[in-house]
Parts: sequence; C-alpha cells; structure tokens
Amino acid sequence: MAGTNRNFDGIEEGPAVILVEPQLGENIGMVARAMANFGLIDLRLVAPRDGWPNQKAKATASGAGYVLERVRVFETLAEALSDLTYVVATTARQRDGFKRVLGPVEASANMRARTDAGQSVGILFGRERFGLDNAEISLADDIVTFPVNPAYASLNIAQAVLLMAYEFLKTRDGQAETLPFAGPDFAPAPRAELVGMFDQLETALDVRGYFRPPERKPAQVDNLRAVLSRPGFSTEEIRLLRGVISSLDRTIRAAGRRRLPAKRPPAMAELRDPSVLFFDSGIGGLSVVKEARIILPGLRHIYVADDAAFPYGAWDEAELLDRMTGLFETLIEAFRPGLIVIACNTASTLAIGHLRRAFPDQVFVGTVPAIKPAAERTRSGLVSVLATPGTVRRQYTRDLIRQYAGQCHVRLVGSEHLAELAEDYMRTGFVDEEAVRREIAPCFVEENGRRTDIVVLACTHYPFLANRMRKTAPWPVDWIDTSEAIARRTLTLVEQMQFGPRDFSLPDIAVFTSDDPRTEVMRLASGFGLSTVPFPD
Repeated sequence: MAGTNRNFDGIEEGPAVILVEPQLGENIGMVARAMANFGLIDLRLVAPRDGWPNQKAKATASGAGYVLERVRVFETLAEALSDLTYVVATTARQRDGFKRVLGPVEASANMRARTDAGQSVGILFGRERFGLDNAEISLADDIVTFPVNPAYASLNIAQAVLLMAYEFLKTRDGQAETLPFAGPDFAPAPRAELVGMFDQLETALDVRGYFRPPERKPAQVDNLRAVLSRPGFSTEEIRLLRGVISSLDRTIRAAGRRRLPAKRPPAMAELRDPSVLFFDSGIGGLSVVKEARIILPGLRHIYVADDAAFPYGAWDEAELLDRMTGLFETLIEAFRPGLIVIACNTASTLAIGHLRRAFPDQVFVGTVPAIKPAAERTRSGLVSVLATPGTVRRQYTRDLIRQYAGQCHVRLVGSEHLAELAEDYMRTGFVDEEAVRREIAPCFVEENGRRTDIVVLACTHYPFLANRMRKTAPWPVDWIDTSEAIARRTLTLVEQMQFGPRDFSLPDIAVFTSDDPRTEVMRLASGFGLSTVPFPD
C-alpha cells in the first residue's frame, strides 16, 4: 500500500526493538520497514547469525535505511537490555513461570505510560525458528502474546514487530486519567542493575550449595529470575537487596574460611572507614561510580571531580603531580576514605606510584588502558588506543604495550577534544557528531587486507560517547570500556579488607574543586545518586 509523503515530519519515538539471534538479513530489513511505518527507530540485534551490516537487510528495508543506520549490535541479551527499565517478551507459546501475560493493546498502553514518564522500554523478539528460550524470557518484566488462530499461531518476525509497533502508535494521542492524588515517584531500575543482582545472587547461592541437584540449576535460575523481575524494583530497592545478599554471602564465605584463616596484608588489617573515594579530572569517572554503586552497595561513595583543572591532558607533568598531591592531602584529611580509586587514565599513568609513596597508609586503585584484553581479543592484530595526549605520552602506556601486545600493531591516538565533547554531552545531552567522527577517525587503520577491530577507550569520559562513536565509525569494531573492570578490581580489594559498619545517614556525595558547579552538573551527579557538597577547607 503506497502513501509515503516526504513533506510530513516523521515520527521517531517509542520502545527499542530487540531481535535475538536473527538469522536472515531479509527479515531484519522487513522489521526495519515495519518500525519505520509506525515511527520506531531503536533497533538492536543480539548476535545476528550472518553478522552486521547485511546487504540483504538493506534490500528489503524499502526506504527504512535510516533505521538500519542506527542499528546497535550486542554480543549478549543482557548487554542489549542494560539501559532499559521495562521489557516485554513476545511469544506464541504458553510458558510456565511467574510473568504476567498481556495482549498487545494492554502492553502498548503500559509502554506508552512509561515512555511518557521518561523511562526506557523495549520489546523482545525471538529467533525465526523457535523464538525465545526460558532464560531469555526470564529477563523480561511481562509476556506479550497475540490473539491469533490457534491452529496457525506462528507469526513472521516482521509481522510481530508490525503488530506491536501499530498498537504502540495508536496510543500516541491517548490521554491519561486525572486522579485526585498520586503516589510517590517510582523509577524502575535499568536492566543492567537487575541483571547484576541476578548474577550476584546466583554466585552466592552456588557457594551455599543451593542448586541441588546440579542438573536442575538452569530451571531454578530461570524461576528465580522470573520472580525477581516481576515487581519492577527501583534502583534503591535493588541496592538494598544487594546489600542483604552481600552481607549473607560474606558471612557464609567467612564461615568457610575459619578453618583455614587467610593471611591479610598488613596494610589491610585495620578496620577501615566504609567508604570509597573516586577521583577524576571531570565527570567522566561517573562511569566507574555507576558500576561500583551496583556491586558495592554496602559502602559510601565519594566522588571528587577536579573540574577547576579540567582537562588534565594538556598539563605539565610536574605541575600536575604537585596539584594532585596537595588535593589528596586535603581529601584524605577530610574524608579518611577506606579505599581510593583514581578513575582517570591520565592521572593514574602519571601519579599512581607517586601517590602510593606519598600516602603509604592508603590503598589506591588505578585506571590504566585495557591493552591486555584488547591484545587477547583482536583477530586482525590491529588495535587502537584512544586516549588523552597525556596518556599517550606516558612511558607507562608504552610499557603496557610492550608487555602485553608485542604481537599486535597498536596505534596510540591522542584526542585533544573528545573528553571535552563528552563533558558537554553529559551536561547538555547534545554533541556534534561530526566532531566525534574527526576525533576517532585516526583509530581506524586498513593494512594488507586487515582492519582495526578493537578500540580501547583509555579515558573514563569516553564511554559516555560510545553510541555516537559506533554511529560515526567507518566500520564496526569492539569498543573496550574499562569501567566495569575497575569496579570489579575494587570489589576484589574490598573483599580482602575489613571495613567498619556504614552509617546510612551519610549520603553518597559529589565534590567539585571549582566550588561552583553548574546546575546541570549537580543534576547529573544527582542522577548517579550523589548529593553535591562543597569542597573541604
């Protein structure tokens, strides 16, 4: 049915469409066309069988190429759902479990209410041959099924997408009921936080020997996930539950260790303040805080941004060392943190050794370029490290390359402006994509039929621009972000240390050396669960 009119403004909104292991490029193209028909633009592919991009998809998209241009590809379903707060899974088969089953009309109304409230939602579609398995269904909040002929219930994946997209578009002009009063604001947690809690609980139960007999474990895990994903927990509720799990897990592990006491390093034997101080030159280190607050809910988080000196990349090394030493004298005296994380590659590669010598009673965690995992994962042997000019200049960075990536060709790319672009983007929500394209262009190398296939993001600011980098890159690559690895290294150290009990009346805080952070920066910090306080005298 023809009828496209280019004179009208297009509709671009709505839930993400997630296809799990799609097989045929033609089907992906038809899905994109169905999405474009009804104004959806966020298409995510999980491990497409024939890779991506796919020329056959372009052939069947029929004018919906702009949807395909924005496609994001993920290795796992958990990664594809990580930023979503509500997910429905489509299925034609009855499932045993604890999920609500909705029709497309009710599900679409539910998603519309959530998107209007600023939440991120998604619709999950399975493989062409057999749909979604129970483990994948367990990651969704609700199930959607269609009222079709029971003797012929199977829908083509593009048909299923079209039905959901149509029902969602129909809700566009609906009016919400006016009620005499309202309950408290309730923002469901991003899917990444829920999956993190699943993984933590599964690990703790494994240690306890909960899964018996072992062959029943997959079904038991699916049931647990189905139960825990049903309520739509908020971030605060997940943090509370994870604190409970951590407490129980530590007790169980400690009981097992009493028979053979582990010898702790002398510097870690005393009872420490239950807090972690994160330090960065700006607000990029919030990418590390985000991960740390998920896996370390029992500790207080103190974020310090030396925004008065941002960016660090252009500083003289001796002057920067003097500045950081003075700042840490003040910060350690004011907060007495149990652990310090230098959430800045430039500062770590320059100052981590100096700070450890200057403050021997403190435990420091550094941030270094993820060159070792990049060397292990590359297939082409061409790796680029995208960093600030300061990190590129450091001998420490070159030593890492020599130690871990001697068999690879590693290109060091010093970006003059990317950290500032990331800061602007985090504050305003806008970034010049052409400027991003110029900054990342030197990372992409073609040599003797090979192409760069790994780019290391060696600055904690850069992950906030990862989606823009994917969009403007000349070809797909793996972007290695070290934020989660830093948080997990911190967790490893925390498990070896002894902390006093946390006083939960003391909030997680953000401190800025400029003493006059802009309103949008304080609002951003608040979004990460941090209350802004003045820099200590």
